[in-house]
Amino acid sequence: MAPKQEIRGAIDDAVALPSGDGWLITGWTSRTWAESEPPERVFANLTLGDVTGETATAFYPRLDVPDGAAGFCTVLAAACPERAEFVGLQLPHLRLRISIPPQRERRLSAEALATACRRTVRGAGLHAHPVLDRLPRPAFKGADTVAELWPPVQIEFDQAIRVPPDGLALVGWCFDPAGAVESLRVRAGAASALLDPTHLLTIRRPDLVQSLGKRYGLEDDRIGFLAYAPGVAGSAARPHLEVETREGAIGLKSIRVLDLAGLGAIKQILSVPRPARARLQTAFDNVLGPIVAGLNAARLSRPRPFDELVFGPQNPAPRASVIVTIYGRLDLTEYQLALLSERPDPSAEIVLVLDDPALHDDAERLFASCWARLRLPFRALLLAENLGYAPANNVGLSVARGRYVCLLNSDVFPTAGIGSAWLAPLVAQLEADPTLGAIGPLLLYEDGTVQHRGMHFEQLADFGRWTFPMHTGKGEPAPSGAEHLDVAALTGACVVLRRDELQRLGGLDERYLIGDFEDADLCRRLRVAGRRCRVDTGQRLYHLERQSQAEAQPWRGNLTLFNAWQHASRWGTELAAAA
Repeated sequence: MAPKQEIRGAIDDAVALPSGDGWLITGWTSRTWAESEPPERVFANLTLGDVTGETATAFYPRLDVPDGAAGFCTVLAAACPERAEFVGLQLPHLRLRISIPPQRERRLSAEALATACRRTVRGAGLHAHPVLDRLPRPAFKGADTVAELWPPVQIEFDQAIRVPPDGLALVGWCFDPAGAVESLRVRAGAASALLDPTHLLTIRRPDLVQSLGKRYGLEDDRIGFLAYAPGVAGSAARPHLEVETREGAIGLKSIRVLDLAGLGAIKQILSVPRPARARLQTAFDNVLGPIVAGLNAARLSRPRPFDELVFGPQNPAPRASVIVTIYGRLDLTEYQLALLSERPDPSAEIVLVLDDPALHDDAERLFASCWARLRLPFRALLLAENLGYAPANNVGLSVARGRYVCLLNSDVFPTAGIGSAWLAPLVAQLEADPTLGAIGPLLLYEDGTVQHRGMHFEQLADFGRWTFPMHTGKGEPAPSGAEHLDVAALTGACVVLRRDELQRLGGLDERYLIGDFEDADLCRRLRVAGRRCRVDTGQRLYHLERQSQAEAQPWRGNLTLFNAWQHASRWGTELAAAA
């Protein structure tokens, strides 16, 4: 076998890493090697002997070395004894030995050499090379060094909100007039998260155009952002931002974290502009989805205290429980109770769930007045916190005593004289048919046209082709006769189910926020369990549709999209296949 050719090369710099567990080595060689052929031995000075370890090496072109040779940057994981001086690399099986030339002195510090390596490796187009992750980075000592970078980079955080269990939601702005930024990364101790620019949700900041425009000629105000950094808020270490430029320099900036809870924090996040149609999936997969889901799960993990008020004698063993959640519009409850009292159902109990703590005092007075005037017995649960449609109904479900439950919106009304007579026929159909899982009445607008006679599912191109529940026949004239229609799903505005089956399913899915898609999800789970959904068009009520909610707010559009994203993540594939 022919002997292996001797290889030429030289080491330019070799410095111990600040951590004391490795070396950073640069130089050139006439023979490159694969990562499967790592240097087997590293020579230190003669008195301290040799050390070995794993390496990562990047090769790149150099014009100042012999033809065919290449520059290299190697990070070696090996012990760095005090006073040890680096001598050379050796790969015995390649007959490769690269040494520091005689009288060559170390020219750069570890930090400066690492900066030079980052610039050189990225300049060679090796933007994702493993050696970049192993190069030493400056330790964060609390000072803001981003301001020292050149070309200049300006970045500020308006808010950093902890997202359980260990993420951060970052709201701020970044101005990079020279395009100097290579990467943004959040670090906390050993944890880190790359802020992928394709995942940042852009926010217009016209307030910054005037100040930055005068200095840098800024015209485009799309420099604000919402970002999500997972896995960096789970330790005691204070997080900081690491800004790396294309020149290899690194600037650091402290991040001050807030612990916010409740719907207020979620609404604040959802108030950002709606993501562009083409970026809808990415925005919710990587930013809005995990932020809102984490904040929502945390708020719902807390206890759910409530005060209970009892008005009138209660049926200890009702056949059905009517659960009405109330938010924003107390006046609707007065009208609803008045209409139900015209023909009360003595076999049913009524459970009102007030999901609006700001209305507690007014509600107590109104409920007492309703009992005094109408003499219709009911119970009222006054929640200590605004929970949203699904958890509020689940609280009502936890105290319901009927074998059947009717989930009823506070803006759904029977016609004059009907009272509660519509409930018994719906319950009777559930009793007669064990394959029936949920049933609802025909719901009408004030003008007598159809508001709801069942829902079907459609993929909407303007919303990431997510599948939305659509009201069949909405706005059409009401059917003249009474019929039983099997449908894909029912609205939660008025639906009757078996209480034990709803409890086995875990109630309404609380991952859906405030009020959207919980009903469609429930019907999908019933269908998986082998149950059907039905509309009885012979039972008719009026639905004012969303009048029970407060005035529309900018965040509500993104709230609907969040719930649509949740629903599509769970059922989208199945529904698309069935379409």
